Amino acid sequence: MTDPTDPTGAEGAPAPSGPIDSGRTTSVRLRDAQAPAGANLVGDRMDAANQSLGDALRITFRLVQLGMIVLVLLFIFSGFRAIQEGERGIATFFGRPVQTNIEPGFHPAWPYPVGEVITIGTGTSELEIKRAFFPYVNEGQEDMPESRLSSRRSLDPARDGSLITADQNIAHAQWTLNYRRSSPLEYAQTIPPELEREIVSRVAGAAIVEAIAQTTIDDLLKDPGQDGVAARALSIAQAELDEMGSGIRIDQFVLYRKFPPVNLLDRFNRVQSAVSIAGEARVNARTGSDRLLNTVAGPAAPVLIEQINEYERAVELGETAEAAQILARIDAILLGEPVEIDGELVRADVSGEVAEILSNARQSALAVTSRAQQDASRFNALREQYAANAPLMLTQQWTLAMATFLDRPEVQTFLVPEGAEDSVQIRLNPDPDIIRQMDIAKNLSEVQKAAEQRQREQEAASYNTQRGVIRGDSAN
Repeated sequence: MTDPTDPTGAEGAPAPSGPIDSGRTTSVRLRDAQAPAGANLVGDRMDAANQSLGDALRITFRLVQLGMIVLVLLFIFSGFRAIQEGERGIATFFGRPVQTNIEPGFHPAWPYPVGEVITIGTGTSELEIKRAFFPYVNEGQEDMPESRLSSRRSLDPARDGSLITADQNIAHAQWTLNYRRSSPLEYAQTIPPELEREIVSRVAGAAIVEAIAQTTIDDLLKDPGQDGVAARALSIAQAELDEMGSGIRIDQFVLYRKFPPVNLLDRFNRVQSAVSIAGEARVNARTGSDRLLNTVAGPAAPVLIEQINEYERAVELGETAEAAQILARIDAILLGEPVEIDGELVRADVSGEVAEILSNARQSALAVTSRAQQDASRFNALREQYAANAPLMLTQQWTLAMATFLDRPEVQTFLVPEGAEDSVQIRLNPDPDIIRQMDIAKNLSEVQKAAEQRQREQEAASYNTQRGVIRGDSAN
């Protein structure tokens, strides 16, 4: 047996001298002095197993160290973040923003939970408000035309959406708006992403109600949708979002559908149709007036109308001297002469029917003068003939008058033997051809006279205006 207190470690074996090598893998062998020689083989196998175990432990330790290094590197580089186009980033350090408007690209940052990069999309989002102020319909039927809604005769406030206008009428409308996140930091601090559309929808709805409450039903229905109530709603909604510090900017607010209560739709349509017809009639009347004035007087029409109105005013007020001056200016304008109006020299270009009337008047005046001169010359020649030989002049004139009388188409001539005037009786019916031609000529003359009379009456009526002077003490 081996004495455990023996420093030699075994009977008869000397104790090892010097320091023990700690760099070597040690193993403890317990041998029995009485063991047979074949027992050393088991010990050798144990030494090899211990050696393998130690090597495995060393490799595992090295792998653990490498894994820890990799994890540390991954942790460090996990803070890097790629910002896509249409996004902005916010970098934080222990929850405090250190960068608030990071441009698109790959940027370093502190890893979580030390830091974080929050991405905020800055693209345009569209929000439709179709059902909030629309009569109740099934899902997906919001685009139903008003004609199919008119069968509903009453409004149920519990189900139907509506708006109340400034004149206490009811209206329905559908809207769409485009918005974007203009301030990423304010948006991240104020708006939960999952509630974003709900918040914008509620703010926009309240703005629509307020804007419609300031607009009458007529103004709403006539609103073109570009400015007006839509612009007012946008301003109200944006002010509310700014007060919240939402970081959201509304770019466009569109009122694309509006109509009165469905049970009154037909009546409103009739009114709108009448207004449209009246507007078209006013435009046509204005166009016809301009065309008529241009046809009558050409470019000089505005100046002439202004002077005619001034002349009528002066006449109604009894200002005779001023009326005479204005009338003189009108005559000068018609003659194409320059006139002074309000200290400015004006020369109007008169054309159209006025110019034609003036030209015809000048020609008529010249014709009348020429005929009068011819008649005077003929009278003087006949007087000289009468003074020289009165019977001959009278015979010539009587013969000429008889020839003119007999040349008339309605005059018929019959020749009878001389001296048989008392014994010859002629009974004849009028020539039907002559009578027919006379009737045709008479009818044509009467039609022409009637047409000329109507034209004169129409021209006179077109100049009969209801203009007047409203004095300050009689104005209502």
